[in-house]
Amino acid sequence: MRVDGPRPLLSPEVAITAAAEAVLGGVPVGLRRLDGGMNNVMYRLDQGGRALVAKHYFQHPSDPRDRLGTEFQMVSFLWDSGTRCIPEPVGLDRTYGVGFYSYIDGARLSEGPVVERDLEAYGQFVSSMWQLSHGPGAEALPRASEAAFTLRDRLETVSRRLTWLRDALDPTALQARSFVAEEAVPLFDRLGLWAQDVAETAGFEIGEPAPEAEWALSQGDIGFHNCLRRGNRLVFLDFEYGGWDDVAQVMVQTCLAPAIPAPERLHPPFLSGLVGRTCGSKFLALRVRLIYPVLAVKWSLIMLNELVEVGRARRSFAGATFDEVEGSRVYRARGMLELAERSIDPRSPLSVLLTNQGGRS
Repeated sequence: MRVDGPRPLLSPEVAITAAAEAVLGGVPVGLRRLDGGMNNVMYRLDQGGRALVAKHYFQHPSDPRDRLGTEFQMVSFLWDSGTRCIPEPVGLDRTYGVGFYSYIDGARLSEGPVVERDLEAYGQFVSSMWQLSHGPGAEALPRASEAAFTLRDRLETVSRRLTWLRDALDPTALQARSFVAEEAVPLFDRLGLWAQDVAETAGFEIGEPAPEAEWALSQGDIGFHNCLRRGNRLVFLDFEYGGWDDVAQVMVQTCLAPAIPAPERLHPPFLSGLVGRTCGSKFLALRVRLIYPVLAVKWSLIMLNELVEVGRARRSFAGATFDEVEGSRVYRARGMLELAERSIDPRSPLSVLLTNQGGRS
């Protein structure tokens, strides 16, 4: 591992080659860029007869998170704990901002629909992460990006994102600006009042923290866009935002990430089952119910990130292609907002299941 000096301004190919020489002890063979990276640049290479992935991490003055260090630490902990549904960590070089991992020969889930078996596999991974959270070494891991352990903090996180987005949107993005002001803000304001009322009715406060027994390790950027299908199993990728979070948030995020969505009809039984498979407490069931619409609103806002400067810069760095038509982004954002609104109906399947769940207080 190299830790000396600031990262030099080099092309990804030059940086990866230099990092491979320093960390792996030789010049990489067959360096080939991979598709699919949205925040970073990824290459396949061969080193000593072994296929590896080199990941060159994005940096921006307005986003100083240590993506490389977080991901390598998370994956190393999981691998050392016996988890094998992830790439093996091989080495990292902080000078060049590169991490090396085993290459996984699998298919992106975008090449086929998400089915109930896939969601169950994700649930098993979440459960195993929760169990590992209570084992040795987990306490040294960082908190996940935007982690929150009370519903009040979760609401404030989304409120800050809403304020930032309102200020950061391109002045010419008139549809997006109208959507945020006239649809997202009113629903979010109503959501805060609804959450407080539901929590108090259940005998809790929105500022009450999740007990540490209900914290869990999170992949961070959870969702089927960060999975590969390999045979009959899933392999989980991308831990650069990972760390500790409320297990309720981890559960809900599994369902809601919109890039490759899980069918909405599967969300209620999946979440109810996960609550029962972990601690099964009344407070956990309540937090899942309340966090679900909050995260749906958050995702509706994230869908507009390409209309601000740092989002464009990150995607440009990764060489990603995406639809920049403003109308299509607002349409998708509105769909997530409507999902949030449906979920707060007391007659919704999610509300009914989780209101009646929770064997222990």
